Amino acid sequence: MPLIHQHLKYIVATLIALTAHFFLSRSHEGWLLIVTLLTMCTAPGCAVYQGLWRYIWASIIIVALSFSVLSHAFLVSRLSDATIGALIGIVINVMVFPDRADTQFREACIPVWNAYIDYFSSIVSLLSRTENDIEQTKRKTIQSMTALPGWVYETGFDKTLKSGYCYVLMKTERVADLLLSMHYLVSASGSREMGCAIQEPCRRYADLMAEWMRSLTSVLALQPIAMGVDDGLIALQLIEETLEKMKPPALAWAESFKDYLRYEEFVYCLRELRAILFDLSLSTAPVKILVK
Repeated sequence: MPLIHQHLKYIVATLIALTAHFFLSRSHEGWLLIVTLLTMCTAPGCAVYQGLWRYIWASIIIVALSFSVLSHAFLVSRLSDATIGALIGIVINVMVFPDRADTQFREACIPVWNAYIDYFSSIVSLLSRTENDIEQTKRKTIQSMTALPGWVYETGFDKTLKSGYCYVLMKTERVADLLLSMHYLVSASGSREMGCAIQEPCRRYADLMAEWMRSLTSVLALQPIAMGVDDGLIALQLIEETLEKMKPPALAWAESFKDYLRYEEFVYCLRELRAILFDLSLSTAPVKILVK
């Protein structure tokens, strides 16, 4: 939610709560305003569930305080104020300034996928030990991930959205794991020869995956997709065949065989990336996949 929109929501809620406090409050101790603001502090998509739970906890506190003073009037007046405050807070959250969880989710995921495209391209360039700003790209990717909508895992999040959004978010986070793994594997390998051998087919594969990611971001941005995307299978097979030709003999130095195994893991990550994009395209987006 934009910061201005959020501030406006709390200002309006405060004004309404103060008006209700002046005309409707029975205790005139501020419980109405406190509970109003308390029930509004909820995650996107959880306004009703979390708002009600905050009202319940406020009521429990009031009941506990009433036992300490042994006053029925104390309990009734403050519970009345808390109920009015909760009603104001929840109604404003749900009806006046509703959270657009769908919009916030899409807007949070798009920069992450764009960062993935740049990071993947930098990793492929690193295969030939070409100097690039990969560390800066890595930091940018990690920084963008801090804005991912973790609130979809919150208890009480809209059940009609939760399963699908959690699925997309888990797949998005899994792509980051794969990219970080690929970065480590390429950096740890001491064989420039193997890296240079698979770099060109990897570059072609990276271009195809980038096109695929852009199609997914277009869907997240609610933009039309003009054409389908290549599934990258042929490019992936070419990488595997090229790497197989570079396989060292059984009696080769242990370090060269370790490098080969690292690149085998690298190719496994490439395969996993393709599988994730395939799953996301089938489950969340009308992206036409051109299987070759």
